[in-house]
Amino acid sequence: MKITDNTSWNHIQTTKKEVEKSINEVGSGKKEVMDEASLQMLIDTIGSEISETTQQITNSNNSIAMLQIASSSLDSLSKMSDELNQLSVQYNSAALNSDQKSMIASQSEALKRSMNDVIDSTTFNGKNLFSSNAFESMGVDLSSVNVSDIQIDNQDTIKDFTTVLNSAFSSVSSATNSEISNINNLSEKLVNQNRARSINEDTDIAENINNITNQNIKLNASLIAQAHQQSVLASSMANLLN
Repeated sequence: MKITDNTSWNHIQTTKKEVEKSINEVGSGKKEVMDEASLQMLIDTIGSEISETTQQITNSNNSIAMLQIASSSLDSLSKMSDELNQLSVQYNSAALNSDQKSMIASQSEALKRSMNDVIDSTTFNGKNLFSSNAFESMGVDLSSVNVSDIQIDNQDTIKDFTTVLNSAFSSVSSATNSEISNINNLSEKLVNQNRARSINEDTDIAENINNITNQNIKLNASLIAQAHQQSVLASSMANLLN
């Protein structure tokens, strides 16, 4: 009986080590032991989080596209504003006669029409980006960019317009940097989420979980067998004593 007890004990210890090994391997994969339904629920939850993060990245990319379009239009307006300023300097020259001033005034009006065309055609998905609510979620408002206040005979109106443009450039640039930073953070989050899903979908981990179950069954069977043997031994000893 001594030999039989030692054999059973060794078998139990071996089985326990196998269970512990499998548990450690699962633990190293950052995964708790769970049944198949719980595992699938976790994978589905991570999948939903991945979809949400991906959509947030798409939204930020769209925001950057909007801001880039706006920045390009502001750049065009800035160049035309410089031309207007040059025309204004010429217009206010005492050396020019009325016909020459009239010609410059016509050129300035043509430039202002072109500037208005730029503003009117600056759209994204049918939305005009110079409207007051185009960038409401980003803290950018280009509605103050107004060409109608520019007067060729008053350089101050052109300077005021330039000031408005510079402020618009600054807000667009700041919002762009913010969206880029947001995308970087979301991208890192997405990598971690995909890594988590990959870990939980790992077939090796699934095999380890299955192995733990099987080894536990063997361990329980060994313990039952050992208990039965001890019961038989106790009974035999009792018979001998009697």
